[in-house]
Amino acid sequence: MKGKVFSIINICGLAMGLSACILIALFVADEFSYDQYNSKADRIFRVVYDVHLNGNAFVGNYAPPPMGPTLVAEYPPIEKAVRLKYEGDILVGKGNERVIESNAVLADSTLFDIFTLPMIAGDAGKALTAPYSMVISERIAKVFQQHGGCRQDPGHLRSSYLEGYGYHDLPDQRGHERYTGCFAFPF
Repeated sequence: MKGKVFSIINICGLAMGLSACILIALFVADEFSYDQYNSKADRIFRVVYDVHLNGNAFVGNYAPPPMGPTLVAEYPPIEKAVRLKYEGDILVGKGNERVIESNAVLADSTLFDIFTLPMIAGDAGKALTAPYSMVISERIAKVFQQHGGCRQDPGHLRSSYLEGYGYHDLPDQRGHERYTGCFAFPF
């Protein structure tokens, strides 16, 4: 009887240890696969801040807007930079049709040079180059049943209209790019 109890304890311990090892291996493999669909993943870096001010610590993935262009100008190893500012939900409309574009970002025109985001319609080289231009998700384009020309009156962007230049297809892989609409920085 004593041998059976020890055997059960040993088998249960071995099973729990192997389960923990498998879960850790799956977690590590998932972390290493993050953002790997980008063809230049090994050359993409994210600027984060870690500021301590008056005894308070501020940590995040934000940098001042001039930092990207300044890094490119001042440090030759840095080839390109893109600024992304998450805006959340934005109302996009055409005529009387309105739809919420969730996970919208303001972005520089270099977005498509750095990240592998396939354009379904439009020219990635011209996307986001004009002030107030935008690239929308395929879902939004299907709502309006067209490949461009959607207009938006964002209100908080100086009440100017945004001209559509195309739409993109979000990758199915895990990554940081979880936005559905890209709008050009107004400056």
